Amino acid sequence: MHKAYLLMNIIVKMEFFRKEKGSALQVLLFVLAIPIAVLIYNLSYTLFKEAFSILSVSGNEPALLGLIFLVATGLLIIATFVPAINTFYLSDSIEGYLSLPLRPSQIIIGKSASPLLRGYVWNTVITGPFLLMYMLQAESGLLFFLYAFIIWMIFPILPFLLVSSLLMFVMRFINISRYKDRAKAIGGLLSFVLILAVNVLVRQDAPGDDGNSFPAVIGDGELLATLTGWVPNAKLAAMALASPFSVSGILALTGLLIMTASGTFLFLYFSDTLYFKGVRGLSGGVRSSSSKRNVARRKSMFHSLARRDIKTIVRTPVYVTQILGHQFFAPLLLLVFPFVDGGSSFSSWTEGATGLETNVILPLLLAFSALIGASGTAGTSSFSREGRTLYELRSFPIPFTELLKSKLLVAFIIPASAFTLFALTIGFVFSLPLPLWSGWLVLSYVLILSISIIATALDMNEPKLAWESEEEVFQHRFTNLLLLILTAVFTIPVLLLMWKVPVMKTPVIAFLFGLLSFVVYALAGWKIMKHKVLPSFVNRD
Repeated sequence: MHKAYLLMNIIVKMEFFRKEKGSALQVLLFVLAIPIAVLIYNLSYTLFKEAFSILSVSGNEPALLGLIFLVATGLLIIATFVPAINTFYLSDSIEGYLSLPLRPSQIIIGKSASPLLRGYVWNTVITGPFLLMYMLQAESGLLFFLYAFIIWMIFPILPFLLVSSLLMFVMRFINISRYKDRAKAIGGLLSFVLILAVNVLVRQDAPGDDGNSFPAVIGDGELLATLTGWVPNAKLAAMALASPFSVSGILALTGLLIMTASGTFLFLYFSDTLYFKGVRGLSGGVRSSSSKRNVARRKSMFHSLARRDIKTIVRTPVYVTQILGHQFFAPLLLLVFPFVDGGSSFSSWTEGATGLETNVILPLLLAFSALIGASGTAGTSSFSREGRTLYELRSFPIPFTELLKSKLLVAFIIPASAFTLFALTIGFVFSLPLPLWSGWLVLSYVLILSISIIATALDMNEPKLAWESEEEVFQHRFTNLLLLILTAVFTIPVLLLMWKVPVMKTPVIAFLFGLLSFVVYALAGWKIMKHKVLPSFVNRD
C-alpha cells in the first residue's frame, strides 16, 4: 500500500498542482461566481423548503434524501466513466507504469486518484448544499452532521468502483491496441447517449396532469423505498440520515460501510486478475488501414488539416463529451421532447409566441443562437488540443495561416451544426414564417462565425499545450466564461437596438442592420487575430 500511496501522491501533484498562467484571472472569476452561487442556493432552498413542507404531511420527507443520493449516484456514474477509461486504458503514461515493480492493484490504486477526486468534487456540489437544506428544515443535530460527513467520505467510492470494475471486465475481452480509436469513439458516444437517455426517462416517468399516481405513492409513507428500490447505496444513505438515532439508521450506515468495503475488495481482486490482461499489447497491434499513404488521393492542405482535426475530436471520448456533447445536448434534447410527451410541452409556448411581433421574435431567436455559439468548446480548445505536437508542426512545410483557417473551420462547423438542428426543431415546433426563419438562419451563421473567431483568438492568446491527458485541456480554464462575457458585450447592444428602435419593426431593415453588425464583428475579429494575436502566437516559445 505504501507504493500505491507514493504513486498516487506523484500523480496528484503532476495533475492538480502545476503552476499555470492566468491564476489571477481564475481567482477573480471565482470571486465573481460567489454571488451567483449564493443566488442559486437561495432559489433552490425556497423550492426545497416547499417540497419538504408538502412531503412532511405524509411523513415522506426522507424521500428528499433518497432523491438527492439517487441523482448523485447517476451523475457520479456518468462523470467518472470517461475519466476512468482514459486514466486506466487510454492514457499515454500507462506503458511507463507497466515496467515498474508494482502489482496491478497498486498501479490502479495510484491512477484512481484523478477520477476519484473528480467524483468527490461532483459529490460535494450535488449533495452538500441539499443536505444542508435538509438539516436546516429537519432541525437535525450534531449526529446528523457526523453521519453526513461519513456518508460524504464513502458515497462516491461505490459508483466509481462499479464503473471501474465493469470497465476491467469488458476490456479483458477487447483488443485495445487494435481498436483503440474505435474504443475511444464508442466510449464517448455511449456516455453522451447515457446522459440523453437519463433525461428522457426522467421526463417519461414524470406524473401526468391528473396527479393521481403520485398521491397514491406518497399516501403510504413509502416514497423513499419507491425512489431508491433499485439503488441500494442511495437507499441506505438516505435511511441512515433520516433516522440517525434509531437502530435502523445505525444498521443502514453499517450496511453502507460493509457494501463499500466489499466493493473495494472486489475491485482490488479484479485489478490483480484482469487489469494487465486488458492493457496487454497496448503499444502493439495492427494499425488502422486509414493511416496508409494514398498517393492517388491528393487533397488540399486546408481540407486535410480540417479532416484531421474532426477525426481527432470524434475518436477521442473526452472531446466527444466536452465538445460534441456540450454543443449538441440541448438541441437533441429539444428534438426528443415532442416525441416524449406528445408535444404538450410546446403547445403553451407556441400559443404564447403567436402574438409576438417580428422585432421581438428575431432578437430572442438570435439570443439563443449566440448562446449556442458561445457555450461550445470547439473554438476555445482549437490549438490546445494539439498539445506538444503543435511545436512539431513548425518544422513541417505547413503555412500557419492554413492551420489557422482549418481550426476556424472546425470551430465554426460544430456549433453551426448544433444550431442547424436547433433551428429545424424551432421552425417545426413554432411554425415560423419562412422569411423570418431564413433571415434568422443567415444572421445566426454570421454571428456564430464571429463568435468562433473570438473563441479561437482567446485560445491562441493563452493555449494549454503542456497536458498529459485530454481532460486537462478543459481543466482550470475560464476561457469559455470569458467568451460568454465578450459575446454578451458585443451582441446584447445589437439585439436591444433591433428590439427597441421603432424603424427596426420593418423586417428587412432589422435583417440588414443585424447582418452588417455581425459582419463587422467577424471582420474586426479576423483582423485583430491575424495582425495581433497570430504573430505573438507563432513566436511563442
